[in-house]
Amino acid sequence: HIHGSPFSTTISPGAADYPYSDFIETNGQNRSIAIAGDQSSFYLQAKDSSGNIKLSNGDAQGDIQSPVEQFTVDIVGDNISYSGIVTYLESGKYRVDYTVLKTGIYQVHVQTGGTDIYCGLGQDK
Repeated sequence: HIHGSPFSTTISPGAADYPYSDFIETNGQNRSIAIAGDQSSFYLQAKDSSGNIKLSNGDAQGDIQSPVEQFTVDIVGDNISYSGIVTYLESGKYRVDYTVLKTGIYQVHVQTGGTDIYCGLGQDK
């Protein structure tokens, strides 16, 4: 037996990782429907490569990007695109606000580190 052993340690989540970061589902919200000219929003949860929810800002847990730079969101239509405004809230949670002015079908690209997130699907995607 070594003096001081056993001892307690706290293990924190690692850096945010794109395959595991995910949308936060909210009651009554359908993120696939928006109205032209009205602000829409959705929420993201940063997770590490093991699927652990981030509990503090990225600066404290090895992220390359600061919390305000962790995610980028682009809403891309046939001949036009818009950017979402990503706001860090707390504990790895983010709010994305965007306003699309023209009607149509758009693809929403949520990226971290330049790679589309897999919406919590991990290696399955």
